[in-house]
This record gives sequence, C-alpha cells and structure tokens, in this order.
Amino acid sequence: MEKQKRKYTTKYLLKRFIPYYKPYKKVLIQDLIAASLTTLSELILPILLSYLTDWAQIGILDGPRIIKVAIIYAITKSISVIAKYFMQSRGHIMGAFIEKDMRRDIFNHLLEMDTEFFNESKVGQLMTRLTSDLFEITEFSHHVPEEFLVGAIKLIISFIVLINIDIKLSLIIYLMIPIMYIMSRRSREKFRQATFETKRQIGAINAGVEDTLLGISVVKSFANEGVEKGKFAKENSKFADIKSDRYYAMARFFMVKDSFSGIMYLLLITFGGYFVVSGEISPGDLIAFTMYLNMLIATIERLINFTDTFEAGTTGIERFVEVMSLDKDIFDKENPENLDDVKGKIEFENVYFKYPNTPDEDPYVLEDMSFKINVGENIALVGPSGAGKTTISKLIPRFYDVDKG
Repeated sequence: MEKQKRKYTTKYLLKRFIPYYKPYKKVLIQDLIAASLTTLSELILPILLSYLTDWAQIGILDGPRIIKVAIIYAITKSISVIAKYFMQSRGHIMGAFIEKDMRRDIFNHLLEMDTEFFNESKVGQLMTRLTSDLFEITEFSHHVPEEFLVGAIKLIISFIVLINIDIKLSLIIYLMIPIMYIMSRRSREKFRQATFETKRQIGAINAGVEDTLLGISVVKSFANEGVEKGKFAKENSKFADIKSDRYYAMARFFMVKDSFSGIMYLLLITFGGYFVVSGEISPGDLIAFTMYLNMLIATIERLINFTDTFEAGTTGIERFVEVMSLDKDIFDKENPENLDDVKGKIEFENVYFKYPNTPDEDPYVLEDMSFKINVGENIALVGPSGAGKTTISKLIPRFYDVDKG
C-alpha cells in the first residue's frame, strides 16, 4: 500500500498550534497548577506508608502518629479532588474553545480561496478538514500540557526519592528508560504514519459519497447503482486495511512497553529482595521504592498511552496546516476603492488569459480579446465549445484574474 509522507515535523506543527492558547492563557496556567497539585498528592502517599511501616517495625507506631498521617493524607487528597474537578471541567472547555477557533479560521480561509481551488477540490474532503479532522483537538490541547508537566514532575521527584532510598537500585531501574524509548521509537513512527493515512482515507470516502449523492439522478438514470456500490466498497475496504495497519503498529508499540515494564519489576524483585536480605535497605524503604516504581511505570505507560491522542491531534493539526498554507491567486489591493454609482458598462481591452496550472506552452484561452458592452446593451457570445464563452463570463465577476490586458 502506497504511503503518503508527512509534510511537517512535530516541532513545526506545535509552533503553529501554540498561538491558539493565547486567549486562554489564564485558564491554561490554572489548569497546569491543578495538574501539579494532583501529582504532588499522589507522590506523598508512598512516603506516608513508608513511615508507618518503619514505625511499626521499630515499635513506635501509636494512635497520634496514625491520626497525624491520616490528616495529612486527607488534606492532600481533598486538594487533589478539587484540582482534578477543575482539570476535567475548565481544561476540557478550554480545549473545546481552541477547537472552535481553529474551525473558524479554516472556514474563513476557505472562503478566501479562489474559484479554481473549489473547482479542483472535493467538497467531501474539505468538509472532513473542517469537521472530523479537528475532533481530537479538544483532548489534544487540554491533555498535552498536562501530561508532559505531570510526567516531568513524577519522573524527577520519583528519581530524587528513589536515589535517596538506594542509588544502585535506582540507577539499574532508570537505565531501562532510554532503552525503552529507543526500542519503541520505530513502532511509534509507524503508528503516527498509519494515523495520518486513516484521516486522509476518511476524506477520500467523504469525497466519493459526495460525488455519488450529488449526482444521484444521473446514477439512477443510467442504472449505475452497482458501479457506485463497487467504488464505495473499494474505498471502504482500503480504509479497513489502513486501520488494520494502524492497529498492528499500535499493538507492537504497546508490546514493547509491556515487555520493559515487566523487566523493571523483575529487576526490582531480584535486586530489591537481595538488598533487603543484606540489610542495605529497610522493608519500609522497599515498600516506598515499589510504590514509586509503580508510579514511575504508570507515568511512562500514561505518556505512551497518550501517544494515541497525541498522534491523532498532531495529524489533525497537520491537516489543518495544509489548508491554512494554501494561497489564493487573486489578491485585492491594500486599500481597494468602493464601487459607487455603478453604471453597468463592461470593457475588455487586449485581454490574454489561460487557466491556472496549465503548461506554459499551451495556447491562451483568450488572446488579445477586446470588446465593449455599453449600459443597457444586450450582446450574444457565439462560438464552438472551447472558444471562451464561459471563460469570459467568469472573468467579468473576477473569478479569475487576466494574465495580460
């Protein structure tokens, strides 16, 4: 199956997307603060359990200590619950408004395009760019800053705490992370490409359906229902094949992730058990280490699982950027004059014209054409097919610009 290469890097796509946060900067900052608070609440629990375990082991665990630990956890959990409510509500609303702004911009840009663009474009494809391609933006714009901030906080704080518990065991575990990243990178690229192909094929299906339904009278007149069903079945099967490729890539991606998670736990069981037996770390430290390792692996898995949303979002942004990068052929002057008291006189003076995207060696459709139509005068354009009658009618309302004249 032929694949279409992506035109833009992730860095470029994010650069084009980030300005959409500007009107919602205050909400974004509040959302990131809320994400930080929920993360800190999760990080405190293993430390509290470590203290309880060690106090019990040395025989100093009593009611006041238990109550103190319970109060600390209750306070942090309450803050976390309130912060998560803000993230789930205001954060998603911010994403929906960013999606709205992008849809507005792409619609406005399409209205600025020339007639030739719409002659050569499928309405179904354009509808896909305007609607379903942007569906993932709400989740993308809300979760991308959150996930990377939360991931960074957890990775850094977990590393600091684990290093303080036992530096050797921590280094053994953390050395697996870059290896895991390198091994999963190739699968991630294939997953990304398959996601892009999926969206492109949806546009192709929409375009085909549009052609069939708009011309349904012609289809039925020639009893071509079978032909149209065959064409749709072909495109629909192609879509299923592309989605199959995407799911194979996704499965390989998660297989790598699950394999390395298992290796990390195996290392913890082997080396952690040995260090407890040798007295290098206490049972409480091992519990804290295990919980932080759980959190570390959960964070890595969360970031990896977020790849699906991230790739769908960047693919939608790329499809958005493709349209926004299109330029029109007809431009107005910077300060155009308003046409007041228009009389209706039309005059062509030595006009040369050929349609855009035609080879230079092709002849002009109109060559040195001159005529005048006075107010109230009726004229008839007569000539064989291809003589330029329709072209003249398109030049008068400036659907195209003349080449000369």
